[in-house]
Amino acid sequence: MKWLRWSAALLLIAAIAGMLLNRDTLDATRLEMWVRDWGWMGKPAFVGIYALATLLFLPGSLLTLTAGALFGPWLGGLLSLLGATLGASLSFLIARHLAGAWVTEKAGEKLTRLLNGVDAEGWRFVAFTRLVPIFPFNLLNYALGLTRIRFLPYALTSLICMIPGGMAYAWLGHAGRAATTGDVEAIRAGLWGLGLLTLALLLPRWIKHSRKTILILCLCAAPPALAEEPCEHCHAPLLPSWQQSRHHQTDVQCQACHGTRHTGEMAAHARRNESCISCHINENNSYKTSKHGVITTLEAERMDFTLPLTGGNLRAPTCAYCHLHQNAHASLQDQTAPCRDCHSPRFVTTWMESGARNRAIGEMKYREAMELLATLPDRPPFQEATLRLRESLRHHLKNLTLGVGHQSPDELWWHGQAALDGDLLRVKSLRGALERADQTP
Repeated sequence: MKWLRWSAALLLIAAIAGMLLNRDTLDATRLEMWVRDWGWMGKPAFVGIYALATLLFLPGSLLTLTAGALFGPWLGGLLSLLGATLGASLSFLIARHLAGAWVTEKAGEKLTRLLNGVDAEGWRFVAFTRLVPIFPFNLLNYALGLTRIRFLPYALTSLICMIPGGMAYAWLGHAGRAATTGDVEAIRAGLWGLGLLTLALLLPRWIKHSRKTILILCLCAAPPALAEEPCEHCHAPLLPSWQQSRHHQTDVQCQACHGTRHTGEMAAHARRNESCISCHINENNSYKTSKHGVITTLEAERMDFTLPLTGGNLRAPTCAYCHLHQNAHASLQDQTAPCRDCHSPRFVTTWMESGARNRAIGEMKYREAMELLATLPDRPPFQEATLRLRESLRHHLKNLTLGVGHQSPDELWWHGQAALDGDLLRVKSLRGALERADQTP
């Protein structure tokens, strides 16, 4: 499937480049002739042309002016808004399905936190970028598809926030057509267009200087935010399991996993892997190479995270499935419990014994290397090498542990046992260098 995505991406880039090179061939007169020739199909055809133009980075203002001249200010503005929203939605979906998973996989810690911040703001972020023209409209459609903003709030917010600008250009197009035909309504239509255009231009400045008013409107229109009081005031039954969790012990707040809005899907938000990987980067690198991680990546779009985390509604375990088993906050008390939901008792027992044996072998290598390092003198060049090898040993033992827990071949072997073997050989090499130096007269 990867080659199919790359082919689609290259085809889209080629189409955009071709249209940009030939954008001068698109003019209002030719477009008007096309639409009139289609008769009653002209209106839906215009919406399709507008959507295609949005996909291919063609200017939407020309199309909106033409719509106002052809269909009148109200119908023309409505058709333009439908075409722009359809094009913006298609751009969003194309970016999400072609590159969204790749961006999530390759995102570093800072970019992941940025994506989580955009995700937490949701429709407010879309509204801000639509009303305040910081980024080009066509480019923004694709960029927002790479975030984790949900599609429906994105599409509805885009439609609403494009109304002032879209209606303004439609009225100006209507005024221009009226002026060329000598219609006495041209002046009134022009004033309507200029008024709406002025409103669209001043709206960002008004937002900038009226943040308190905007905040009140957002609070009235949006689902209520989390109260300033602690979450346990309302969720007391969850408090005992929460207090046993590592998140509570490390002072990680509820909002870090559940988000900051009471949207009705806060539990589903915490069950997604995306809520974990911004903090647990190394763990995610181990998990995504395991069989569970690979299947989850392939099936993520089909999973319903609003359902309880029980065996049967997910094709493969997510992070929350194992570490928040049966929806408890206290992490794993019995490590075999999640495995038994899908695997036989014999498989679970054998796998746990094998994992314990792998861990014991790794710890044996770790102890031997650390004991040898303790015998090295605290002076150059052994001092720096000792510090570096101690850190390397701890890192590779952690990788081995993650690999055992996730059935991850890379962390279990290449970054685990084999890496510990390499560290042990380097320690013995240092020890041999020290013995040869002591024997040198």
